[in-house]
This record gives sequence, structure tokens and C-alpha cells, in this order.
Amino acid sequence: MPAILKFHACSGKEAQKHIEKLARECLKADDEEAYMKLIDTRITHLLRQMDSYLDSLAQTLRAQVCARDFVRSGLAQNSLHGQASHLG
Repeated sequence: MPAILKFHACSGKEAQKHIEKLARECLKADDEEAYMKLIDTRITHLLRQMDSYLDSLAQTLRAQVCARDFVRSGLAQNSLHGQASHLG
């Protein structure tokens, strides 16, 4: 795993641990409003991550379909050229 990805993975885990610690503290202090804000922040973060992942997945799929179609069109062209040379 490249260093930058390791850094982000560790940073994400550390941030999650920090939020979980704050959430426990809010629950102990019976601070429901602060707890709900933390939960909302975490859910928003997870939704953004999921959205980014889905965008990346969609781009990858589009690229694969494009590559597949290109290969197929090339194969079709080769097939047509092969048939034309046999007829001529």
C-alpha cells in the first residue's frame, strides 16, 4: 500500500476513534445534543465516502465498457476485412 494511502487509512481510523471517544463522553455527560451532532457528523462522513466510492466504481465500469466496446469494434473490423479479402 502506498504511503499516502496508509496515511489516510490511519488518519481515518484515528479520527473515528476520536469521534467514538467524544460520543462516549457525551453519553456519560448526558449531553444528547452534542452526541447527536457527533453521530450526524459521522453519518455525513460515511455517506460522502460511500458517494466517492460509488463515483469511482462508476468511472471504472464506464472505462471497462468503453475498452470492451473498443476491442469488440476492432474485432468486428478485422472480421469484415478478413471476409472482404476472401471475397476478392
